[in-house]
Amino acid sequence: SYHSVTSRNWTFTGGSPASSTAQDPIITYNTGGIYTVSLDVSDGGTNLNETKTSYIVVIEDPGVGLPYSEGFESLSALPNNSSWFATNGNSGNTWSLGNVGADNTSKSAKLQNYGNTDGTEDELLSETIDLSSVAPTDQIVFNFEMAYRKRTSSDNEKLQFFISKDCGETWVLRKNLSGSSLGDEVMSSSYTPTSVEDWTYQEVTNINADYFVSNFRYKFVFTNDGGNNIYIDNINLYPASMSNLSDSEINLTKSIVYPNPALEKAYLRFNQEESKKLNITLVNAMGQEIKDISSAIYSEGSHQIEIAINDITTGLYFVKISSEQGSELIKLLKK
Repeated sequence: SYHSVTSRNWTFTGGSPASSTAQDPIITYNTGGIYTVSLDVSDGGTNLNETKTSYIVVIEDPGVGLPYSEGFESLSALPNNSSWFATNGNSGNTWSLGNVGADNTSKSAKLQNYGNTDGTEDELLSETIDLSSVAPTDQIVFNFEMAYRKRTSSDNEKLQFFISKDCGETWVLRKNLSGSSLGDEVMSSSYTPTSVEDWTYQEVTNINADYFVSNFRYKFVFTNDGGNNIYIDNINLYPASMSNLSDSEINLTKSIVYPNPALEKAYLRFNQEESKKLNITLVNAMGQEIKDISSAIYSEGSHQIEIAINDITTGLYFVKISSEQGSELIKLLKK
């Protein structure tokens, strides 16, 4: 306000205090939500009023509980100023709901990036998530799926993943995909994924205990370089202890699964030092057994088993080999 304002009267619906006559009031909101603000000003002879609806967004603290997942299927808009927020680097297209998702679903987060050449950034920011109950010794599992194509082979676009332990005041980089590591396939026309094979599985493995707070947030930042559209889907976040899969069980040296990632079938290869009975199953990322592969006595020596995975959805799984002496888990990524 300017031109000799002599009085101000603010109204902050839902805030504390709910009204103020100060020029720069400080207001506290104790409940998450989207709030309206109005201001009356006067110069002693003329009064003016302006009301801004849905102007202040307050995010919950503590945030949503664990396990956390987002498949975008329940959303009607993106961003929605409650669970998802976006910043637009060039006043053009920004993150929105895509009409195709991984696993042949109908929605995802999409950035209509075809032909953008100015090197600006578009951010997709999460709501707050409560990690305060996670033990410092636990490990956070974070994964998502992504579909992307370059427009030309020389494009060098970038997708970065950041985390925050103070509701988004400060951010730390935890994953960086650029150039061919983001995707090396080229499509000169505007890209839309057409099959489950178009989606790649991504993991973030370095969310440490400093970030086990009640108002944890994460964001994706995409930097354009004249390229093509990008899609994100099937986001998951939870502590490893919640999956009932202990670190001591996960062993990538005694046995291997290949190809990995795999599409319709994979092969388990392992060596036996002595004859013993093994139970071999497929478990999901939450530790639930979803398929029996084999239960038999395996003799001393090398063995190979085919695993059919054409009937399971894209994501992270484990091949579990159990015996009387213990168990071993081998990661398997289904494309």
